[in-house]
Amino acid sequence: MPQEDLIRGLRVHSTTLLFFLSGITFGAYIAHYCAKQSKAINQRLGQEERIPAILNATLFLLSYSSITLSIGHFIFQENAAIENTGGVVDWILTISLLTWGFMARNRMNKLLASSRDQTTWFSGLWTFLFTPLYFNYKINVLSEPPAGLQIYSYPAWGSAERQRHLEQQVALKMQSQPSLRAAIASKESNLILERFATITREGSTYRLEIRRDTEIGPLDIQTDFSNISELGTYLSERTAFRIRDFVSR
Repeated sequence: MPQEDLIRGLRVHSTTLLFFLSGITFGAYIAHYCAKQSKAINQRLGQEERIPAILNATLFLLSYSSITLSIGHFIFQENAAIENTGGVVDWILTISLLTWGFMARNRMNKLLASSRDQTTWFSGLWTFLFTPLYFNYKINVLSEPPAGLQIYSYPAWGSAERQRHLEQQVALKMQSQPSLRAAIASKESNLILERFATITREGSTYRLEIRRDTEIGPLDIQTDFSNISELGTYLSERTAFRIRDFVSR
């Protein structure tokens, strides 16, 4: 799935490590990080929508210029020209980083088809405050399953073994609770994007409700099953979705 590939391609390392690498390189590593992320994002965009190469080149130039001027200021401490030039370069570098941050943010929100009420949405406020640390943090969050969910490794798609596995998981969870929620994703994807199914039991009847986002708004799909075997068959043979994991409501 393109969205999953995008997130996987953007994940580099922890935000703590990014902060550390930025510190020991006096900020130069950030320019390399932005260039790498720009390349991954631009591969999925048209020519006119891409993050400009000139912006990444500017980040490189300003980052290394800032380091050079800082060294010069350390050696020639009374040189006002170096000090003033360094201040201007640092100011332009900050503006350039913010520009990159918001360009990357806007393109990610578009590529992920995100809205403000979704966890995939890249915040403008946090982008402004912590570019590009926030960008890295957000990518890491999106590449992990939601907190508290336990991932099960399922047998082959549509197989009898898979069906039995699903039935056992549902039955086990419902011994102690009348309903459960299951995170679902497209057949080709391991990325959960705000899409869940709810399974409830009333006597021997099982009800499966799936909420999907459409162009006209949320759409609830509801299906009843007379026994757990029918439910297991349905879950096992889904062509559009698969149950990934179960979590108490």
